[in-house]
Amino acid sequence: MPKPLLILLGPAPPYKGGISDTNFSLYKELNNQNYNTLLWTFKVQYPSFLFRKSQFSNEIDISVDFPRKIHSYNVKNWKNIAKEINALNPEKVAIRCWTPFLYPCWIGIVKRLNKNIEIIAIVDNWKPHERIPIFDTLLIKKLEKYCHRFVTFSQNVATQIQRDSKKPVLTGFHPINTTLVKKIPQSEAKEKLHLKQKTNYVLFAGIIRKYKGLQNLIKAFNEPCLKDKNIELLIAGEFYEPLKKYNRLIKDNHLENKITLFPYYIPSKELSYFFCASDVVVLPYLKATQSGIVSLAYFYNTPLIVSKIKGLQEIITSDKTGIAIDCEPKEIAKSIVNYFSENAKENFQKNISKIVQNYSWKNFTLNFITFLKKI
Repeated sequence: MPKPLLILLGPAPPYKGGISDTNFSLYKELNNQNYNTLLWTFKVQYPSFLFRKSQFSNEIDISVDFPRKIHSYNVKNWKNIAKEINALNPEKVAIRCWTPFLYPCWIGIVKRLNKNIEIIAIVDNWKPHERIPIFDTLLIKKLEKYCHRFVTFSQNVATQIQRDSKKPVLTGFHPINTTLVKKIPQSEAKEKLHLKQKTNYVLFAGIIRKYKGLQNLIKAFNEPCLKDKNIELLIAGEFYEPLKKYNRLIKDNHLENKITLFPYYIPSKELSYFFCASDVVVLPYLKATQSGIVSLAYFYNTPLIVSKIKGLQEIITSDKTGIAIDCEPKEIAKSIVNYFSENAKENFQKNISKIVQNYSWKNFTLNFITFLKKI
């Protein structure tokens, strides 16, 4: 008797970014657990006029060539995808939900599926960070109608879904990806990035968007308690905000010698150097659901200072792996200075070492499979 089939729809390599990486890790671990899974990805994810940066990366060495089938804004394609899925008659179809832009595509596919196929929404963001309120609300409501269950990566997102739906929700966690490059000594990482060996470094990593509060972190380095310390800031990631705005902020605050920008997409191998070279990661987000940067910091045993907001605060305070603060420049500056003056790094690193195994893809996937088997 053939095993029940799950078809996972969403980005996969060669698409870049955390959603693609985690889909690949989930697919791999599901098959490791003998759960029969296919992963279908996009042939067109975003139109070029909306997404002018490259959507692709060839950094992950994979043995599977994932079928590129889905066109995000072609209605005829949605009908063909649904027809192909129905012909395979899987037990379940899982769709990856992180932006309302894709919800018409997912709705267009799943509403045409056979009634016996269960629809699972794997939700990164239920309410998008940058919203179009009426448009987003209508799409979320319609998508909810077609889904049977929801899987999340944080309590924060699970709570948001439970306010809008009475359907089953799995409260998961953000696992640590299986494709990460191994940790190297701090001195070696600094050498690779041409950094000063005797300087302490604070890291901001990831895509730069307004809601991530980078402007407050930059201003913090001009606060009197911090600006004269031997502490510098590394900003590593692709800018989805005008770069000149941040360059101007750095220049106006005379921080050219305190802040170094790496304003481009950074492959995981090179990104590992930043985490290994840094003493602490700061996430001064104004809003969040969860963050893949936390799992990266855990993998590289780098403590965190994060905003006191849902989606970040509860993880860090529960695990005792860093500090949760109010996201204002003075408070950020004070917390960074205290972190170094109190030698907090070693204690937080010990706590990371104790809990990091809890965030494995194996644990997440076993919980996922158990949830799918429930009636």
